[in-house]
Amino acid sequence: MTGDKKIEIKLPDLTASSEKAIVTFWHAKENSAVTKEQDLVEVVTDKASFCITAPCDGKILSIFKKVGDEVDFGEKIAEITV
Repeated sequence: MTGDKKIEIKLPDLTASSEKAIVTFWHAKENSAVTKEQDLVEVVTDKASFCITAPCDGKILSIFKKVGDEVDFGEKIAEITV
């Protein structure tokens, strides 16, 4: 049953040379269903761009960072219910 457990989506440590990234595009919206490995959000560091995927099937409960926001590695950017 969806909604029983919350999974935090955090910005992973993407590069050794940078500690921050900027959110450039959300592929999902709050309250939308997502599937495992579906693209959720694109971020860019000073060296490259990356796409963060869903770790599991579920529903986007909350998005904490909007396009243009700077995010530290390890910072929570969204939450999924499963």
